[in-house]
Amino acid sequence: MSELIKVSKVDACATLTLNRPEKRNSLLPEMLEELDLLFDQISNDSKLRILVITGAGDKAFSTGADLGVFANYSPEEVRSKWVPKGHQIFRKLFELPQVTIAKINGDTFGGGLELALACDLRIARSDARLGFPENRVGTAPGWNGFQRAVEIVGITRAKQLILTGTSIDALKAESWGLVNQAVEYQDLDLATETMKSEILKSAPNVQKISKQILNTFQNSHSNTVMESIAGAFAHQTKDFHEGVSAFKEKRPSNFRGE
Repeated sequence: MSELIKVSKVDACATLTLNRPEKRNSLLPEMLEELDLLFDQISNDSKLRILVITGAGDKAFSTGADLGVFANYSPEEVRSKWVPKGHQIFRKLFELPQVTIAKINGDTFGGGLELALACDLRIARSDARLGFPENRVGTAPGWNGFQRAVEIVGITRAKQLILTGTSIDALKAESWGLVNQAVEYQDLDLATETMKSEILKSAPNVQKISKQILNTFQNSHSNTVMESIAGAFAHQTKDFHEGVSAFKEKRPSNFRGE
């Protein structure tokens, strides 16, 4: 494994840290490959009961796909590789027998929010921002963000997040049910440890069964085809390339509907 993702274990708990703080823990293709392998290993570790996922530093949990890399993919690669691969990996996370906690230590956007939504539970620092800004750079959520957002917060709020591209703070996210708990930054570690200790009070086998049953209430068999087509289509537009350029140049986008 590279230094892009770090894993530590203490007793029955593991912590996975996205380790690109200088890039706000944005995701590279090689990071997806590492996550793929790590989730397989974690799934087969019968001693582990809890997996915590977080980001390095104090700025971001993850701001999603690295746009500089994503922009270099062809529409066909987006349709056939990038989107399906993310679906496959986040599905593995969703189906892990362990209880998964997203420890949201900072801004969480796009694919980063999709990663957090694939976890069972989410604890966030109260000043963290969460959202799907994809429409503002000329593309669309591609790693099951549409479906999980609707499942978790309902169609009206999912539309607000995705169609406006605006973000909300963790306190509002808590009131919407997007996160389970929002706490002050200095209390984030304690809140996570408290939740872990409560989880560990349950009988291990019954806990696994309960998670499996609860997962059946989420129709998270991802609609890979639709999101793949949407991503590939958006990638061909002039607006997408304008959105990426504006993001890199830190200026407002000049979309023309082309």
